Amino acid sequence: MLLIKTKIIYQRKVLMWMVVLAVVVIILLVVVFEYRIRKPDQMVLKESKGLVQTVGSRFYPRHFCLAISGTIQSKVLEFQGEARGRLPLTIKLSLSIAPDTTQIHHLIRTGGWQKEAVHKAFDEVTVMLQSRLKSITEHVEMEQISSDKIRQQLSAKMEGDLQVLGLKLVTLNIQSIEPVDETINQAIQQQEAARIREETEKADQQLRYITART
Repeated sequence: MLLIKTKIIYQRKVLMWMVVLAVVVIILLVVVFEYRIRKPDQMVLKESKGLVQTVGSRFYPRHFCLAISGTIQSKVLEFQGEARGRLPLTIKLSLSIAPDTTQIHHLIRTGGWQKEAVHKAFDEVTVMLQSRLKSITEHVEMEQISSDKIRQQLSAKMEGDLQVLGLKLVTLNIQSIEPVDETINQAIQQQEAARIREETEKADQQLRYITART
């Protein structure tokens, strides 16, 4: 009788340890399959009380959070615009943007609750750029269009536009602005060459005058 009781107690202990082991295994499996490690170039977002917030911890539950790229996104874009008089021109620029951590709710509203949120928001940026460039260049004479002036005006206007999309401007550079009509392009080049020759002649005359006085 004592042997039977001992055997029953032993079986109960074995069963208890098996249950404990099963619970531990289940917890480990949940941790392994549910939790992820945040990479250094990632931003992890969560929704709390209707607000989208960033998660600062290293580990996060993948089904309750969203990990998006926090790196700088760069593109080389080419647009068709117009100078005053409806003269067509081609503008090529390079643009670099990054997610704005202070405007994450705008980013999600623009790009959606998905990993490609930044890329989708970038698509909206190209549409805004096209409109902004047109509004700037259509009031400027072809020979007066300057890459630096266009870049300054465009940067000032795009900073506010990007905040609405949940992004921030990193760099914006105008690579080239060229008339579509090759004859206009040649005329502008000749005009610029004549201006340079005139300035060079003035400098030579000034040098000869100083030399003569000396």
